[in-house]
Amino acid sequence: MRNFAAECAAVVASDTLRLVFVLSASNLEHDYLGLLAVLEESDDGGPGAARLAQPPAPSVVRQRVHALLGSSTWRRRWLCVLDDLQAPEEMEAANMDWLLKEFPWADGRTIITTRAAAWTDAEAMSVAFDAVEGDDKQRQCAECGQTPLALFKGTKCGKCKVVYYCCRTCQQNAWKTHKHVCRQMAADRRSVADIVGLHVGNFAEEEACSWIKGKVLQWGGDAEGILALVRHLECFPLAVALAAACACSDETATPAMYLDALRRAGSTRAKGRGTTEEYPECFPDVVKLLLDTLLQSDQAHADDAGQALRKLALLDTKAIPLDLLGAGEKKAVLLLQAHSLVTVDNTGCAAMHAVTQLVVRDWFTPKAQRSVLVAALAAVLASKLLKFNSEKPATFFIGRRYARHAGAVAARAREWGVLPVVRPGFAGGSGGVDAGLGGRGADSTVLDNIAVMCEQAGHFFDKVSVQPREALHMHEAALDSAIARHGDHHPSVASSYNNIGNVYRAQGNYDEALIEHQKSFDIKLRVLGCQHKNVATSYNNIGNVFFAQGDYDNALL
Repeated sequence: MRNFAAECAAVVASDTLRLVFVLSASNLEHDYLGLLAVLEESDDGGPGAARLAQPPAPSVVRQRVHALLGSSTWRRRWLCVLDDLQAPEEMEAANMDWLLKEFPWADGRTIITTRAAAWTDAEAMSVAFDAVEGDDKQRQCAECGQTPLALFKGTKCGKCKVVYYCCRTCQQNAWKTHKHVCRQMAADRRSVADIVGLHVGNFAEEEACSWIKGKVLQWGGDAEGILALVRHLECFPLAVALAAACACSDETATPAMYLDALRRAGSTRAKGRGTTEEYPECFPDVVKLLLDTLLQSDQAHADDAGQALRKLALLDTKAIPLDLLGAGEKKAVLLLQAHSLVTVDNTGCAAMHAVTQLVVRDWFTPKAQRSVLVAALAAVLASKLLKFNSEKPATFFIGRRYARHAGAVAARAREWGVLPVVRPGFAGGSGGVDAGLGGRGADSTVLDNIAVMCEQAGHFFDKVSVQPREALHMHEAALDSAIARHGDHHPSVASSYNNIGNVYRAQGNYDEALIEHQKSFDIKLRVLGCQHKNVATSYNNIGNVFFAQGDYDNALL
């Protein structure tokens, strides 16, 4: 993604662009904190927020970043890539709608990468306008032709920013014809360096053809064959890029030969979850053909490539430490890189596109292997994160290196049923391991590793990186694992409730904090007895919450 941002920046005049940055939807709070440090250091030479002993609250960080990006120092001088953004309605459900409302879209250049089709809908791309340049003729509704004062409070096409509409209905009716000229109108109106705001979409056919001609030199003269291929790929940028990589690696003679091989791969592909809006139907075939080409080669460690790819697909998309893989799998990563399925940076960490990860999980990870993959990664992550200590700054790098990947593995474990939701009041009941995974030794070990991995990652998110939402997700996953493993009444379950209470207290959500600390206290009192030191700790935690509320009488009790 950083390479993509750099390529985008290369087309913008260097005298107007001072900053290029990436904000990942999966890691927004951390990325905002790092961006604030850069902006503040450049702005006044002082220490950035990320270097302070106690970073500000996430909302304060966002407000400061947005204010700086809109200041005279930075306005119109930055390029942002918002990576893997959800659909607007999904962002609202995830409490991320502040990004739509608060981000300074008009103060710089923004590119969105997304798997959500909603961003490219005509309706989603309409832009409200008040007073704009132009005479009354330019303000005519492109569909009905009226020019009333209502057009001063209407909409215009958010892609070309050229044509105006008096209402949303007219815009929707006009899209069937306007979409064929929209891109060219935008190109005629402005250059890349003039683009302000966001632009989302697939390649145009000529762009996709140009890309392939530049990458697959042996196909350069076969314009008709290349056009047929990009149409089959639906101009999906990732599919076009991987197809070019595959053609280069096996030196396919013509586009027609590659297209035939692609169709054969599709005909033999196992059944998956069906159609999806996140990638076109052809994309799994592109990935399968690349994998088949790699696995059928006689290169060393080719047999390990498939398992390495499946493990990488369970982790976070970027900065994946290769020490999470086996010895043969590490070496196979270089083969995956040669076939453009992953990238490896100069620090030895891998990255994999989120859509490629999704396809690998959907289509090329058999159900029988899912629990095995989760178990292997959870065991390694637990052993790594056990060395993290929130009271020892020298170990903080361990949390930065592995915590996000623990979160990704926990999400896959939930999705695949390896980690059941068994808390009281949730689907799945409140029984012990018999109600969860059946009590088998291997399953118990997996649950123990998930609990350790999630608890340690939760401590990092809570106490070091100050990401309360991620901390809650991790401690809740540790709680589910502990209940599935031990039942409702166990010291490990009490510990998870206590951790959740601490996160709520740090957020100022004292009512929820009291509920969680009370659950922890009740379990400890029942299992450990009233004289145990952990019971005293719960008394202290409950008292601290009352004290923070200003309820000093209950705090003393």
